[in-house]
Amino acid sequence: MSDLERPKLALGIIPLVDCAPIVLAEELGAFERHGLEVEIRREASWATIRDKVAIGLLDAAQMLAPMPLATTLGIDSVNVPMIAAMTNMQGQIGSGISTISQAAATAALNGPQDLLKERAGDYQKRRDEVVGMLREAKGITCHKPEGAFYVFPNIAGCIGKTTKAGRKIGTDTDFVTALLEEKHVATVQGAAYGMSPYFRISYATDMANLREGCRRIQEFCAELK
Repeated sequence: MSDLERPKLALGIIPLVDCAPIVLAEELGAFERHGLEVEIRREASWATIRDKVAIGLLDAAQMLAPMPLATTLGIDSVNVPMIAAMTNMQGQIGSGISTISQAAATAALNGPQDLLKERAGDYQKRRDEVVGMLREAKGITCHKPEGAFYVFPNIAGCIGKTTKAGRKIGTDTDFVTALLEEKHVATVQGAAYGMSPYFRISYATDMANLREGCRRIQEFCAELK
């Protein structure tokens, strides 16, 4: 199919980790193989919808936390205000509380809580390990969260430097992109949450992976010039 015949679509996304399948599909050429010319525009931001997202009483401890994702599809252009409207509508229609969810919530809140104490202990160990290792990374400062499964390290000390491969780190987005491409460690830029210059890294995985990931971050930071 020639470029003149190929439909040109524009995807507007809120650049959260939830959108990874869309970005990955583009990078792997999936759209092109199906005869589509797709342009992903990241002008949409978390600030566009943050006032329209309702957070419920259940949290990640019960594995029932909401996962907002806003995407819009258009021909040649993206309607950013429409993303906010779609998110608002989806929150009322697509993620309404089903009877199954209500039963699950009742069981989670009224059932045995021993597992939560055990899980909290595991996450505390992972948090302490991650925070400790990140604090040893050159140019990084890291606050210790009291009740989360992720950390937001500050990378102000890395901004303005150059990676071993010659990439200039001008923003937190540059940092996480270079970290992914050079050390194969996946994180999320703080800009996606209106928090720069930070990046987000989850410790919801096993200790071995966390230690290896943090070791690579330390190595990456040590190589910055």
